[in-house]
Amino acid sequence: MKKLLTKNSVALSADTEKSAASEKRQSVWYLYIIRTVDNHLYTGISTDVKRRFIEHCKSGSKSAAKYLKAHEPESIAFYQAVGNRSLAQKVEYRFKQLSRHQKDAVIRQNSLIFDSRSGAITIPTGSQS
Repeated sequence: MKKLLTKNSVALSADTEKSAASEKRQSVWYLYIIRTVDNHLYTGISTDVKRRFIEHCKSGSKSAAKYLKAHEPESIAFYQAVGNRSLAQKVEYRFKQLSRHQKDAVIRQNSLIFDSRSGAITIPTGSQS
């Protein structure tokens, strides 16, 4: 049976779209780390880590990162909820400044400690290079 469209259902649909758009603006952003087949690490941010990983894995995809076109993704090594987009970008920038040893420590500990305003990352003592 086909569903009859009415003005009310169209209005409801428009309200639902506005609500979805509002939720998208307020969605939680994640920092993620992808390990490549040649053991490199790629860091990014997204609201949907699984979707983003699939996009990176599709060969020839326009939405895949250039880096991952040259270094085939193997797995998601780590991901963590960060907060809003602005904070996620700050944390991503700070994370990319860490040494490989510090990044590996975050992956091993499966935890990233950061300041919720500045995005500054704290590496536990004994994990620094």
